Amino acid sequence: MASSQLGLAATLLVLAGCAAEEAFDVQADDDADTKRVAFGVVAVERTEGEGLSRASVSAKFMRVSAKEQILAEDLVASRAVIPAAGECATLASLDDLSVARFSSRDWQSVSGFAVELLDVGDVSLLLRPTNEAGAAQKDSLLVPLSPRAFPDVGDLASGVFYTTPDATLPLSSVPFELSGSGAPTLDAFVLDAGAIPEHPAELRVAGLVAEEEDVIEVAADADVSLSWTRASTNEAGSEAVVYVDILGTSAYRCAFADAGAAVLPRGILGESDVGGEATISVHRVSERVVPLKQADQAAGEARIHFDVASAVRVTVLASGLLGSRQQ
Repeated sequence: MASSQLGLAATLLVLAGCAAEEAFDVQADDDADTKRVAFGVVAVERTEGEGLSRASVSAKFMRVSAKEQILAEDLVASRAVIPAAGECATLASLDDLSVARFSSRDWQSVSGFAVELLDVGDVSLLLRPTNEAGAAQKDSLLVPLSPRAFPDVGDLASGVFYTTPDATLPLSSVPFELSGSGAPTLDAFVLDAGAIPEHPAELRVAGLVAEEEDVIEVAADADVSLSWTRASTNEAGSEAVVYVDILGTSAYRCAFADAGAAVLPRGILGESDVGGEATISVHRVSERVVPLKQADQAAGEARIHFDVASAVRVTVLASGLLGSRQQ
């Protein structure tokens, strides 16, 4: 009888140990999801076209938990809101939408959450050009980012962000690093961001190569065909997405899979655009998550959003007039 009781006690101890271990694992997972760590959001935008190359980089740093990252990015407006693939929307209709797939930005429903954008000292962008063999060259380019006050979003977001508006950046294949000198809120760090992705090259509108034409004419109230060079590689684990901004008398955004071709539906450029010009820009978007390293140790992570584009200006004609010119 005593032996039986000892066996039962041992079994209960084992079961209790398993339950405690399982509870510890769950608690550990919860702690990992709720622990606030360093998190960076970097936006790299570059547009080629119309004889110009325009680029800008902005960076924001904060401490948030894994569960809070998407909401934090929403609050600090770190990436473009894009319709579902195959759909178009006015830019005005996208202003009040979240990046989390068209959920409405009802900030009043956010309780007990706020983002403080951290002062991280001096922030610099280091571009490392490579030769045709892929070896790094000596003439690296150091571009400082300027600190700016982030416009308050109620009581939900405030602090400092860093930007280089209209910075001159080399070709899209150049690898770069982002470094911070450190401050009381965050020690010195470096982000190895890799190479800037390829922009949608060889843009064609209505069959005409944008770079080779002084004037491209398109018809109002008609489909407009577009084509571009597809990306040679995609970011690991991400689906290549392209969106097209059409800025005429009205502003539209359409989204497509990065298949190298798309058609803007009739009505995007209408009768109100006839006789004027419109700008069409094809944007390739991707993102990359990299470790935020301090003293060669990962102390957090950063999400880098790339938005690289080709742009062209077109003249909008009445459909009958365009047809007679093409005959």
